[in-house]
Amino acid sequence: MMKELLDKFKSGGLTDDLLKKISSAKKDKELLENFHKEYFKKDRTIRDTQIGFTQKDKTVKDEKGRDRTVKAIRIPISFNKKIVRTSVAFEFGNPVVLKPSEVNELTEAVEDVWKECRLDSKLQKIKEYQRSETQSALVFQVKKIAGTENKIKCKVLNYKSGSFWPVFDEFGDMVLFVWSFKTKINGKDVENLWAFDETIVYKYKKTNSWVLESRDSHSFSKIPVIYFSQSQPEYDDVKELIDRYETSVSKLGASNNYSGSPLLFTKGEVQGMPDRDSDGKMLNAPLGYDEDDKPMYGDAKFLPHDNAPKSVELEQKTLENLIYSLSDTPNLSFNNLKGIGNVSGVALELMFLGSILKAKMNEGDNRTDIQRIINVIISGITTKVNMSLKKASEGLHYDVQFSSILPSDLAGLVTTLTTAVTGNIMSRETAIDLLGKANTDEEMKKIEAEKKPDEGE
Repeated sequence: MMKELLDKFKSGGLTDDLLKKISSAKKDKELLENFHKEYFKKDRTIRDTQIGFTQKDKTVKDEKGRDRTVKAIRIPISFNKKIVRTSVAFEFGNPVVLKPSEVNELTEAVEDVWKECRLDSKLQKIKEYQRSETQSALVFQVKKIAGTENKIKCKVLNYKSGSFWPVFDEFGDMVLFVWSFKTKINGKDVENLWAFDETIVYKYKKTNSWVLESRDSHSFSKIPVIYFSQSQPEYDDVKELIDRYETSVSKLGASNNYSGSPLLFTKGEVQGMPDRDSDGKMLNAPLGYDEDDKPMYGDAKFLPHDNAPKSVELEQKTLENLIYSLSDTPNLSFNNLKGIGNVSGVALELMFLGSILKAKMNEGDNRTDIQRIINVIISGITTKVNMSLKKASEGLHYDVQFSSILPSDLAGLVTTLTTAVTGNIMSRETAIDLLGKANTDEEMKKIEAEKKPDEGE
């Protein structure tokens, strides 16, 4: 069934009905829009538990009995950005290390493309979009530079790029990637649809109906798109806690506006209210007499705020602790870190164990994503950029390694590894590898070359 639909699509027979049938994997547009607005625009009118609904404007009477609107205090707090960006930092804060099974001209070309496309920084943006909007994509293309040279370029897609989704066959393999977006022509929005299969990019445009404008090779031997997706935003498990925290802080702000400033209480006749900016403030309470000729004096004093919001403080601390702990996000505020002192590398890792475990849990998917990126780059190089390197791609594979963003206890690690090597329970090569050297073989050669004559084997 799917093959028949795709054959019709590829032959230029796209209709709205056909598009609907091949869009089963497309995410709900309204849901994606809400994710985008909540994360990037601090929109708090998505859920009825948010301050856009819990904090309501009020109509009150002024001194002359006229209606006026009092705007509610609404304070959005970007816990969601803290959670997402911390998660991304623990996964891609440091550049990934790509270790090919062999070093040759092709692997050098892959490294050049990786650097030219700035993929380390793009991966951070891709993952931020995925963790916040639940999807993103990386689209590759081959461009002709300076008239003759072909270069591989790439573009990151997110909610603002338009709609995009994969199309899977009956076995769950992606057989088409669709990207729908709008452009302006003569001041009018025109719908465009690009679709990529293993060899061709199909470009449709819609005025009254869909028209296939071009059907060209995209210069890769596989679909040149990597699609990143997850079911819910990274902060989904704690979104209600965040809503309650923002409501609590907003209500506290409103309460402080009403009663936080000192309240002056006067008794009897008090005159001469001083200017707010004057020094040496003084009130005049003139002497008077009641009907029995007893002296009467005016009085003025500031009323203290006797109802300190202890329960509010307790609730906010509880909510904050739950938000950080349940999302495995470390609270790296200055107050929490100022007394940390000099801790060992092991103790430091234990402090951030939640975030480390979450990064480890995502490592499998992240490694697969990166290997797909490498495979697309290799297919572009060997198909269009430098076809003579096709032979070098046979049997080539990459090991992807991730490194921690936490400060390392280098002295302690070196001592431990030295003890292990001298105790003959670990090889020198393994020890160098554990120190995080990108090229262990080269490091071993340097060590051998620097040996003194009397240190020979």
